[in-house]
Amino acid sequence: YYVDHVMLDYSQITHKNAMDTLYYLQSFEKSDKYFEQNFSSVLIDYKGDARTIGIIIWVLELPILVLLLAFIYMVSSQILEMEDGEIAMLKSRGTSTKQVLGIYLGQSAILSAIAIVIGIPIGYLLCKLAASTDSFLQFGFKDTHFYGVDPWMIVYSLAAAVIAILFVTLPVFKYAKNSIVEQKSRTGKVNYKPFWEKFFVDVILVTLSIYLLYNYNKQKSTIALDILAGSRPDPVIFLNSSLFIFAVGLLVLRLIKYLIRLIYRIGRKRWSPAVYASFLQITRTVKKQGFISVFLVMTIAMGMFNSNMARTINKNKTQRIDYNLGTDLVVQEQWTRGTYIDKDKKTHWYYTEQDFERFTKLEDSLCDKVTRVIYDDNAVIKAGGEELAGSVLMGINTKEFGETARLQSGLNKEHWYNYLNDLATVSNGVIISSNLAKKYNIKVGDSINYARYSPIASKEKEEIASPSGTVCAIVDAFPGFQQYVYEKDSEGEMQEVERYLVVANYAYVVGAFSQTPYQVWMHLKDGVDYKDVLQALSDEDVNIVQYESVDKDVSEMQESPLVLITNGLFSLSFIIAIILCTVGFLIYWITSIKQRELLFGIYRAMGMSMREINKMLINEQIFSSVLASLAGYGVGAAATALFVKLVAVVYLPESHNIAISIAVDPYDIIKLTAVVVFMFVVCFVVIRTILKKMNITQALKLGED
Repeated sequence: YYVDHVMLDYSQITHKNAMDTLYYLQSFEKSDKYFEQNFSSVLIDYKGDARTIGIIIWVLELPILVLLLAFIYMVSSQILEMEDGEIAMLKSRGTSTKQVLGIYLGQSAILSAIAIVIGIPIGYLLCKLAASTDSFLQFGFKDTHFYGVDPWMIVYSLAAAVIAILFVTLPVFKYAKNSIVEQKSRTGKVNYKPFWEKFFVDVILVTLSIYLLYNYNKQKSTIALDILAGSRPDPVIFLNSSLFIFAVGLLVLRLIKYLIRLIYRIGRKRWSPAVYASFLQITRTVKKQGFISVFLVMTIAMGMFNSNMARTINKNKTQRIDYNLGTDLVVQEQWTRGTYIDKDKKTHWYYTEQDFERFTKLEDSLCDKVTRVIYDDNAVIKAGGEELAGSVLMGINTKEFGETARLQSGLNKEHWYNYLNDLATVSNGVIISSNLAKKYNIKVGDSINYARYSPIASKEKEEIASPSGTVCAIVDAFPGFQQYVYEKDSEGEMQEVERYLVVANYAYVVGAFSQTPYQVWMHLKDGVDYKDVLQALSDEDVNIVQYESVDKDVSEMQESPLVLITNGLFSLSFIIAIILCTVGFLIYWITSIKQRELLFGIYRAMGMSMREINKMLINEQIFSSVLASLAGYGVGAAATALFVKLVAVVYLPESHNIAISIAVDPYDIIKLTAVVVFMFVVCFVVIRTILKKMNITQALKLGED
């Protein structure tokens, strides 16, 4: 017989062969009972994560893809409207519909081919950029060498090119059927009732979105348990927020239209010619301007929602990590346990405490404060004639603990230092969790019992002692206390288990249960790395068997695939939405001004000054673009308030002492606002420059032709 230990080159296990590797491992285990391995669990977890992340990638990017298609449709519609006369002229001169389509098909195909050549390298770089995010809109210099070129990039690029060609070419059918006579007869006719407005599609979609939100909110606990059990999240949870933004965008457009009509009617007898002409333009082209209005609402609202969603996930995960640990660094040293047998042949155990001064020495250089904490998450609380196994017992030195641990404000009715002060005044006093007090109607001043088990393994657990404690304080939250844990039941279903807390004085716990291994909690000085502390302890020959660090846990959280991809995609979506908004807005208004060249020429010929034309354009911007932008902020705020907590359940499914709270970074709003203001200013400057260069005589001659 022999045993052969083999370590595989794990870097050769990739997403392409991970499932094959798992299959062979399971086959080996079935065929050879002596075969052992220790990494199939990693591959099994990867299998579930890959499915979940695959869905999330699609659902997070789908709104941006829809926005991009809307951008292409808007630009192509504007260009086709400008070229409507040229198409009609070609038709009148004998060009067939097929030939006209061929012209635009060829143009869009050439543009798409150029876009593929340019787009694939840019897309590759964007993927590497997204993979290097530390948080939302925070990009670090990480090793991304394993991101390589994939053949599917070509496939997706070709599919995107085909879709873009269709979006550009299909609308040509509407224009390619008309001769110049039909085109002229159609000029000036405006359809005031688009399909969605006529049949109240906006109201229906808003109602549907709110209904889905209501249903999902009722199922939050079930959704959380399913996700903890490894089920894939429902994509509609993500997509519903985008549906809401789009639907409310249409509804806002309807309301803006009514508002403009109301303002126009109130002052139509008092408006100056420039303002009157601007209102006429807005009301007559409401259908065309409606598209850019919805586009503005969607881009601004999605930018706000994505930034707030990413900030909420990052902040809440960080807060929970900080709460769960309770301080900067917690270490557990290896203790030596001894046993002896008394004259009655009963086995006794004892621990030899190590020199605690090796830790207190660090207060001069690396730590602000260190303290000893007895932490037992397998204690028993006896109350109301019942025993609550699996409870948490903590033994603390109140003054040291208060200087070392930390707790987010607002989680308890008063500052948690007051509870420590109450505990310090009663030697056998205890602080208990509010869920325990509520369960058994326990009040301050009542007594409870708690117990610990012997560390020596036996068939039945043996209690060491069961001291009594006087309740000094009742808390909703306490550093290091996680009220909820998750376990699988006998049927393999994930279930939530609620735990209860007892905090007692360190000296009393040691007196009742004898000296047992304790954790050392450390509050580090500003700028000190936990690795430096661990190295210092190693230099002192301290054998650390376990440690937890807030910095390490936060870093691992940010590096986890789900959070990394979410931060990356939200960051890119935010940037792309802003770019689309800026470029789309400029293209729309530039083409719109070009289309109205004759009209501006007539206004100037009728005696309207350049100042009045500028006033007219400013008024148009206010009642179309500015109102839509403000609505975008409102819709983004509403989507944040309604949907962020629901979507966050996918990332934070565990119940926790810290409830999910919405995080909004004002700097994100400032960045978005700065871009919007810059967009308006640039647009107005460009439009004014075009108008200055516009030749009135040529415009009028164009009208005669």
